[in-house]
Amino acid sequence: MSKNAHLEKITAFKEMTAKVRHTARGSRVVPQTIQVPLTIPKSAARSKAQVRAGSSTLPTAEAPSLSQTPVDDGYNDITADDHPLRARRSKSQHDYQREYLEVRDEYLERSFARETLPPDGIASCGHPALWRCRTCHAEPTFCSSCCRDTHVSHPLHRVEFWEGTFYRAAWLRQAGVEIYCGHGGKACPPRTLSTGTASPSFPDPVADPSQPDRDADPIVSAPDDDDLPEETVWIDEDLSDCDDEDADFLAASADGEDAEDIAVRVADLPWIGEPSAQEPAEHHSVFGATRSIVVVDTSGVHELPFTFCNCSLSPPRDDLQLLELGYYPASKNRPRTVFTTRVLDDFLLTNQECHASARNYYNKLRRITNNALPHMVPDRYRELLRVSRQWRVQKMRKWAGFAHRSVPIGPGDLAVKCPACPHPGINLPDDWQQDPEKWKYARAVVLDGNFSARHRPMKHPEDDVPLADGHAFTVTQAPYKQHLATGKEFKEELTCQDHRAVLTAAVNRGKYESTGIGAAACSRHGFFQPHACVDFQQGERQINMDYIVHWILAYLNGLTIMILLYDIMCQYFTHFHQRFKNSPFLSIPHSVRFLRGIGQFHVHGHLPRCYPRFSLNFITGAGVQDGEIIETLWNKLNGIADSARGMGTAHRHEMIDDIMNDSNWAKLTRIVPAMIQKWKRVCKELPLATHAYDSLTAAADPQDISTWTSDAARADITRDEDIEAMDIYDVHGKPLPTQKEIQMDLMDDEMRELDTSSGGAASWLSTGLKLEQRKMAIAYSARRLRTSAGESERLGLLVQRQKLTKAIAEFQKAARTHLRAQNLADGICLPRILPTSEPSGTI
Repeated sequence: MSKNAHLEKITAFKEMTAKVRHTARGSRVVPQTIQVPLTIPKSAARSKAQVRAGSSTLPTAEAPSLSQTPVDDGYNDITADDHPLRARRSKSQHDYQREYLEVRDEYLERSFARETLPPDGIASCGHPALWRCRTCHAEPTFCSSCCRDTHVSHPLHRVEFWEGTFYRAAWLRQAGVEIYCGHGGKACPPRTLSTGTASPSFPDPVADPSQPDRDADPIVSAPDDDDLPEETVWIDEDLSDCDDEDADFLAASADGEDAEDIAVRVADLPWIGEPSAQEPAEHHSVFGATRSIVVVDTSGVHELPFTFCNCSLSPPRDDLQLLELGYYPASKNRPRTVFTTRVLDDFLLTNQECHASARNYYNKLRRITNNALPHMVPDRYRELLRVSRQWRVQKMRKWAGFAHRSVPIGPGDLAVKCPACPHPGINLPDDWQQDPEKWKYARAVVLDGNFSARHRPMKHPEDDVPLADGHAFTVTQAPYKQHLATGKEFKEELTCQDHRAVLTAAVNRGKYESTGIGAAACSRHGFFQPHACVDFQQGERQINMDYIVHWILAYLNGLTIMILLYDIMCQYFTHFHQRFKNSPFLSIPHSVRFLRGIGQFHVHGHLPRCYPRFSLNFITGAGVQDGEIIETLWNKLNGIADSARGMGTAHRHEMIDDIMNDSNWAKLTRIVPAMIQKWKRVCKELPLATHAYDSLTAAADPQDISTWTSDAARADITRDEDIEAMDIYDVHGKPLPTQKEIQMDLMDDEMRELDTSSGGAASWLSTGLKLEQRKMAIAYSARRLRTSAGESERLGLLVQRQKLTKAIAEFQKAARTHLRAQNLADGICLPRILPTSEPSGTI
């Protein structure tokens, strides 16, 4: 069929639309298919006529004219081609589940078929397919030799061995896989010994038909580290999930030598005709020693033999050779447990996003290894605690650029800083100090406390080992404790509302080393400020927050304007300068100007005078910013609060640093679209605000405008020294009088007139207002009364109507006295609540 013939046969096509369907459970939008008639434009008809006539030339286009009316060329009309149009319909989740029900049994059969040998029982190499890898693509099968050769570069794959009727979990070491250190994962090259004889070669764990089969269970796991002699370990909190006070479980001997190496016998696999593997012979000392090491990976827990290198060009220690292969050792001397870098990265990311503790994460790894008997998997929970601390700090040092520098790390150097806040020498022009508009270079910071991040005291705090004391967000502990010991706390008198932060500042919150934390964040972009997180000892005391402000001022780097936001700024700043003056650990840079403020949410909970003094609306250069943004940042920290409660002090601070750093990093990756969105909002709202301001300016008196402008400028200059100067913005508006106040005024007027004949008019008017309210209430009850209402409900409504009718009659009778100037004989009628002719079944 030709294209034109097919086009002529199409008269309509299906189109998807939507309609609202009302059901007993509510209304919902449902898709609907409709038939749309096809209209062929004239241009298309001309094209068909030209085709029939055999014309091969295009129609001549006429020159467009501005005076002519545009001709409908059929561009927007519906056209058709050779392919029939098919309506698109989006499927819901229920539709996909119905499709699954049709193939459920087939899927189960296919999945179950993969649990057995291939149909011929032969692997691709031509040998019996007794091994299967669950990690390789398509889960291929191998013989023993091919399995070993394939997984030399993939020693952490999960493999299974065919036991006759099913596959059982196995170790790659049982197939002869061995990890070599010192040469990029390859064995040491052949060397000549000093005696002139050739170096012993590594045995090839291949078939040895002469070796008899063994009757014992061929899968023999290496002894756990917990089976070795342990040192006595004190744990701060027995119930803690994240206690990191562990020790080296490989105890040294009395003479200072390492503990005796426990030889691990790698079992053979003599099943189903598979030849047994020859045990590795004793290696010469020139090639190092082979020992079994527990490897913790995202795929589970493995036990593999590691052969270390003693070549002159290789690292001298075993732990360094492991690091070259990407395995992080759990100890320095003769490590028996290593962690892959990917499992450490995965644990840190899981802790940041899912708030999973180390205990929960390692339990997951044990179940991945053996879901039936997870308690049989070697327990390396304490090693994970110890190693994850080290790995967390190492990554922060690398990200901050200290991997290639030997300079000491200063306070807050490892923190991810806000790229949008003004930083002299980084994102400001060289001549920014000559700019007359100083408000553009103001640093805006908000303070707040969090009492969910509490911490129990350690039994032996002198044994705590900090790895990053004050390098990121939490402050250095020694000078902070000295500041708390020498600082003076002023007893504040309440001059505002009874704020909880003020009332509970000195409240003891139980036997906790830390009752919470205080921190600071930039109020424009929500980045935690570096070296500005402190521990609370009681409540949210001013002496704690002073130390945060001190370090915020230390990072101004020449900026002279500081917008400081705090929920209780009206109380906090009363003795601010005096507290800084009395403490040797606090200082304020010269010529720094403070613009104090309270977030828009909290400022309305203060006294009315606090609004003009501390609202962001009256701070020049503040603009529109989120003064409560730090409240949204506590969510991530609250997720790890329970697991960090029983940690060591240093470990807890390092975890807080990591969570805050991750929060800043997440905002850093999204700051460009966030700034673009804010810019679009400004472009949309600025013209409206400018128009409103110009309209108000045009309607006001020019002399008043000049006076207001000068008063506002004077208040803005002196607000740092005298916050009461901002009271010029306090609008003393008198609220509207209440109904009772109006009635009292009218009654006073009647008493002054001494007109007894007209007395009581105010009370009469008040009675009329109350009757109107009763009328509206009864009408509302009548509308809500259902047709199926009982007799008691109907009777109650009738009683209310009867009382209201009687009260209205009394009110109208009194009206003839107060409105005697009018003829009320026929002017007042009894108002009805409901129509006279009421439908049946209604009241």
